[in-house]
Amino acid sequence: MTYLILAIFILGYLAIALEHTMKINKAASALLIGVVCWAIYVVNLDQLLPSGAIPSWFLTEAAVQKVENIHQTFAIESQHLHLTGEIASILFFLMGAMTIVELVDAHVFKATTHLPPYMGMMLSLAVLWIVSELVSHTMDETTRSSTGVLAALRRVDMSSILFFLGILLAVGSLGAMGILESAARWLDETLPNREVVAVAIGLVSAVVDNVPLVAAGIEMYSMPINDDFWMLLAYCAGTGGSCLIIGSAAGVAAMGLEHIDFVWYLKKVAPLAVAGYIAGVFVILLQRLILH
Repeated sequence: MTYLILAIFILGYLAIALEHTMKINKAASALLIGVVCWAIYVVNLDQLLPSGAIPSWFLTEAAVQKVENIHQTFAIESQHLHLTGEIASILFFLMGAMTIVELVDAHVFKATTHLPPYMGMMLSLAVLWIVSELVSHTMDETTRSSTGVLAALRRVDMSSILFFLGILLAVGSLGAMGILESAARWLDETLPNREVVAVAIGLVSAVVDNVPLVAAGIEMYSMPINDDFWMLLAYCAGTGGSCLIIGSAAGVAAMGLEHIDFVWYLKKVAPLAVAGYIAGVFVILLQRLILH
């Protein structure tokens, strides 16, 4: 079943890459693989749920509540709903970002409240909305209907939002099965040193979510918190996603707003993005040599 899910995941990505050739919207392909991967996983938990994945606190709580199917309850209420909450925060941020980009460039800071970034984006959107409503009373009807937040919301590409939802669901199913953690450990065992592992994790994050990969990397190494490796891993995981347009929220937003084709980006921009990514790695390593 694991190979079946991986095959569906890979075929889905091919369909996304060949969107214009197949004439099937990328959002439809992403939603399909997201739902199908989770459905296969939940139906075959006896085979696919990693051993030891259920924490002791959940087993204790399930025993108190007399839960009959612990595996299914854990997969749906803990793994899936937790993933859905994370995806929702990303989608709210993306929707706010795509709307604000239609109006004005904005920077969101969370240093004061420590709330998730999407809350800052929603605040920015609310303020802009109120201001645009107040200003719109001084405009004629034609200008009012073509500007402002409502007009921008109508121009937001909802298929890109649904596409991101499907991709994150599909990747989340791989994380729930422990495949991403296994991939990170395989990289650690196969590649010659930690620096190469960090670079590889960054490149892989262009296809899958970097959060479980980085989490696995953190578990694999026990260096001090101020070790130089963590800075390299943070750079790679945060930047490597831009090597593919679907590897970051900003890239997905650009696909929707500017109607950028996946294959065009792969041919025209990806080589430059990879070159910049590798150059950044060399700069970090050079800084390490100079400072130490």
